[in-house]
Amino acid sequence: MTDTAEKKEVATIEQNNVIPLVDGKPDLLAYAIQQGSSIETIEKMMDLKERNDKYEAEKLFVEAMNKFRAECPPVEKTKEGHNCKYAGLSESIDAIKGTEAACGLSHRWTTGKDTDGLVLVTCIVSHVGGHAESTTLSGEPDTTGSKNSAQAIGSIVSYLQRYTLFATLGIAAGDEDTDGNTVNLAVLQDAIKNNFFSIYEIKNAILENDLSRAAEAWLELSREDQNTLWVAPTKGGIFTTDERKTIKEEMGQYVKQIKQSNNGDKQ
Repeated sequence: MTDTAEKKEVATIEQNNVIPLVDGKPDLLAYAIQQGSSIETIEKMMDLKERNDKYEAEKLFVEAMNKFRAECPPVEKTKEGHNCKYAGLSESIDAIKGTEAACGLSHRWTTGKDTDGLVLVTCIVSHVGGHAESTTLSGEPDTTGSKNSAQAIGSIVSYLQRYTLFATLGIAAGDEDTDGNTVNLAVLQDAIKNNFFSIYEIKNAILENDLSRAAEAWLELSREDQNTLWVAPTKGGIFTTDERKTIKEEMGQYVKQIKQSNNGDKQ
């Protein structure tokens, strides 16, 4: 073999041993294909990539929501209601749309009816990274005043659009108290920022059904931060309804085991 041919062969081998990068990150799937891995291995890498992409998209969504809530301007109550003022839907959108777009977020609604005839409205907030979260509220058609049937439905749809938007984005109009127990969004945002990696680990572990790992990450949080973060997603909380259910109903035994183990080590 000539020196030139030998150098080319060495260069090819070295090139094949370099893990390809996508957006500056190692692409293990491309590397597995490059190495001529088995179909089984490639399928596992595809599954891993799909899960990793999902985690990354959710991480970007959380970061975007934190930024949005930190930078969102106040939504003023300018509409006159029955013995009160409220923030109109169009005025609310005008107030937040610039910040929403700057954070890579967008929203849309779907409407429908349930089996009891209640009007359903779902607000879906999406991020350019691919992750989306939603809130659904329901209500009866607003038959107050002299509204016809179409106006009654339109009135409740507008009302539900406004509140699902506020709930999904975790914002409130003026000094609005969303459920009688005011959520201090500034404190909540600080807790999310300061514990981001623990929160991310909890979410990932729950997704993988590794509740022992999720419990360990949960115990990394101080009791104060645990309480601060224990906010429903409809009020700006970081954990989804399903995640909260898992933490409350299934993860407790693992938390208890870890605490008992730690206490035993100290003795």
